[in-house]
Amino acid sequence: MQEKQKKLTGYIVGAGFMGSTHLNYYMHDSRVEILGIIDSDRTRGRKLAYEGNCKSFSNIDEAYAFSNADFADICLPSFLHREAVTKCIWKGSNVIVEKPFALYEADAMDMIECARTNKKRLMVAQVCRFMPQYSQTKKLLDSGTMGKPISFFGFRESPPPEWSNWFRNPSLSGGTLMDLSIHDIDIANWFLGKPETCRAVISSDAKNKGLSYISTSIIYKNGSQATIIANHLLPAKYKFINGFRLLLENGCIEWNTGVFPDGMLGITEGTKTRFVDISKEYEKEFNDPYATELESFISCLISGKSFPIEPEEAMLAVKTVQDLYRSSVSTSPVGKTS
Repeated sequence: MQEKQKKLTGYIVGAGFMGSTHLNYYMHDSRVEILGIIDSDRTRGRKLAYEGNCKSFSNIDEAYAFSNADFADICLPSFLHREAVTKCIWKGSNVIVEKPFALYEADAMDMIECARTNKKRLMVAQVCRFMPQYSQTKKLLDSGTMGKPISFFGFRESPPPEWSNWFRNPSLSGGTLMDLSIHDIDIANWFLGKPETCRAVISSDAKNKGLSYISTSIIYKNGSQATIIANHLLPAKYKFINGFRLLLENGCIEWNTGVFPDGMLGITEGTKTRFVDISKEYEKEFNDPYATELESFISCLISGKSFPIEPEEAMLAVKTVQDLYRSSVSTSPVGKTS
């Protein structure tokens, strides 16, 4: 008779929107037992813990005094990642941490080194890699049937976020480039390789402090290039829009929420364009990429297989953002008075 597999135990650190999203997945994974929610806001932490039928703790030390855990899921604001990740690793847990990995490359390196020293595993939740519009494009790219990549164009635009105050402080969030554009920067690096040179133009708005419209240009070592637009300045209630076009020697692959029918990935080879309805063909991944991401994390912990995204790849995205800021030019803020 096969022995029943022991459940993996875990803590969720951070009881905000993402912590709640992750808890919802774990509650439906029979391989996992969430021991508790860790949040300095005890009221918010207790509320989420009640929903998850688990305990609440005000800090990491308090939680690990109660019990060790196989993993910790860090869903805190970006500027708090390094401290929480390294502490949980030193406590003996493997870790998954939300994007962006860190605000600075040095902090990302510290977390990677901490995991290596303690022989623990670390995954960064770059959720776009688990969305079929990107993962299936990567498979087509790697197959070589459409030739080598020439360019990647990506855009991601939304009204100013209303869910946090810290977000509007670039020293805490990294600003629009780090928090929003890093999705497409990571995808561009995934598709095209290692950046060689880059530049960003940043336009701000005095009415929306800390938020901006940013156009970036990245040249890669293989000669391909990426152009990426990130925008947090759309009018309130405007629909979030995003998309991309990957141009290859023998055609292009595109996704555009503002133009294409919902769920359609366009693939053009020669003079023919076909549409793949990924909302049906990859229904599970399309409807809940966060669940796909966390399922992969847990499966890899159990099997010992490599994570779909290694921390060094996520660190490259952070480095690319830093390089873009260093090479950036800024326009005068809209609405600025003399």
